[in-house]
Amino acid sequence: MGVKRHLYEHWRNGWRLSMLVAIALLATGCASTIPEPIRRVPEHNPGVALLRAQLADDPACCRGTAVRWGGVILETRNLADSTEIIILAQPLGVAGEPLSGDRTEGRFIARFPRFLEPSLYPPEQRITVYGRVTGAETRHIGEYAYLYPVVAVETHHLWPRRVYVDEVDDPWLYDYPWGWPWYGYPWYYPPYPYYPHHH
Repeated sequence: MGVKRHLYEHWRNGWRLSMLVAIALLATGCASTIPEPIRRVPEHNPGVALLRAQLADDPACCRGTAVRWGGVILETRNLADSTEIIILAQPLGVAGEPLSGDRTEGRFIARFPRFLEPSLYPPEQRITVYGRVTGAETRHIGEYAYLYPVVAVETHHLWPRRVYVDEVDDPWLYDYPWGWPWYGYPWYYPPYPYYPHHH
């Protein structure tokens, strides 16, 4: 491994450590901004799938049940005096953050008693809500009649969007012949006049 490659590896490891420290500090600061009901699991917190099954048998069975649910936004609709957000439910982490992955527990409607700016609640935005079940509504997904549990939201939290970065090594940092052919033995620089001469 050449000297340049060694220096690059040293820099990259240091950068990773700095990022981990920054993320930890950011997480500590953000935790204080997350509402307490979002961070704390209710004493009885039925999942979306279980509650849908119960509501299908008895639409009035679960009214008033406190739930903490979250997932990704599918649609935001502004009504005359409220806002409805259709959410694809996902399992939640310890702090209430929706976990990424293919697992889903179904859909539900989060109802807010005020206007919400749709551009701040776009599709694929991750959200966690806390509120109480008010019943269920049947709406169509294509031709399928789908039963949506409805939650009257008391508080909620929007989570930062995840950014995925592919780590690609710079081929210029490898010695010849794996990187740029002018680097490493026997060619360290391109021939004159393509590099500066010092007199």
